[in-house]
This record gives sequence, C-alpha cells and structure tokens, in this order.
Amino acid sequence: MTRGHWGWIASMTLVGLLLRCLAARGGLWLDEAWSAVFAQEVATPAGVLFAINHDNNHHLNTLWLQLVGPDAPPMIQRALSIVSGTATIPFAASIAARRGPAPAILAAIAFSLAPFLLTYGAEARGYAPMLFALVCAIAIADRWLGDPATRKPATALAIAALVGCLAQATMLFGLSILALWVAVKRVRRSGWRRGLTDTVALFAPAAMAAVLLVALGGGQRPPAGDSISAIGSRTTGPNG
Repeated sequence: MTRGHWGWIASMTLVGLLLRCLAARGGLWLDEAWSAVFAQEVATPAGVLFAINHDNNHHLNTLWLQLVGPDAPPMIQRALSIVSGTATIPFAASIAARRGPAPAILAAIAFSLAPFLLTYGAEARGYAPMLFALVCAIAIADRWLGDPATRKPATALAIAALVGCLAQATMLFGLSILALWVAVKRVRRSGWRRGLTDTVALFAPAAMAAVLLVALGGGQRPPAGDSISAIGSRTTGPNG
C-alpha cells in the first residue's frame, strides 16, 4: 500500500462523510422520533439500559439522544451514526488492505457509497455504530489469524462485542458468523482440536459479555402515556 492508495481511501472517506451529512438533513422519522421519546421518558442512562424492554431501543443511540437533548438539531441527533458510519470506511479498507491495494480501494468505495450503508449512517438508529463495532471485531480477528502464535486478543474482541451489542442486538448474528469463519480458518490450518480450542478461547469473553448484556437489558417498557402525540410532534415528515 502506497501513500497514493491511502489517498484514495481518504478521499472516499470524505465523500462518504459528505453524503451522510446530506442524507441526514430533515426532521426525524418515526423510529428515530420514537427513540427520542424513549430517551426523554426514562430520563437517566440507567433507565435507557434497564427500563426499556423494546426492540426500538438501540441503547447507544438512545443514550446519545438523551445526551444531546430533545431540542438538538436533527443533524446533531444523528451525529453518532454519521461519525461511526464514516469511520467504518477506512476500517473496512484496512482489513481489505491485507489482500492488496485494489481490494482496499474497492472496500472504501463500497462502504462509502452503498445505499443501505448511507441510510444507516444518516439516521438516529443503532445500526451504523453496530456495524462499526462489527468491522472492528473482524479487523481484530483477521489480524490475529495472520499470526496466531501471538497472544489472543480476546479482551479487545469482547470490548468490540459489548459496544456492538449496546448499539444493536443483531451484532450477535455478526459475531456468530465471525466465530464460524475463525473456526474454519483455524481448523484448516491446525486441525479440529487446536482450531476449536483457539476459537473458543478467543470468543469466550465476547460471548459472556454479550449474554450478560442481554440478561441485564430486560426491563419494563416505559409508560405509553402521551408517546404517540410526542412522536408526532417530533416528526416533520419522511426523512429527506
């Protein structure tokens, strides 16, 4: 990888940031506004983590909405997704760079311009931070697979898993596929016993962190009260 190759990746990162900012204009749409109402109703970070038993509560995003407040401009309310969605571009490229310059540049283009990734990176939801955490987990595992004689990065992987699950619970599916990929790679190189032992040792802390988070995340959905009217007051039409 030369400086010119990284220049292309930096350029696509800036393009991705610009596109996400343009897409993030306009009022909150239904699920975004619903999350903002949840953040206001429970009032505290503990309430976000433990008192909302609802699939619309993407914890990191709801915490962000609570931090910036209900009167923040929509662009600020979506800033967590804009930043994490943009940061995913160079991280994905760095993984592909292990395979050569062309895969790295193609990865940067794909993560910068893919329509569904643009959508995730421009809405106040938890999908963009979750994907960022998943890409970080892939980078951690991929780097270790390049030199499995080094110490297993189980702690770093557990942190990525915890952040990803806090962002959106579907991180669990990504972690499962990642663990399967690592197991296949290690079994092919070192045989069944060593391959499976290494995979379990690498992913056990991440699995425990994810299970603990799910166990602690149950709670009661906040009273509906005036939620419907509150959601309506926060939406100004479709997300433009």
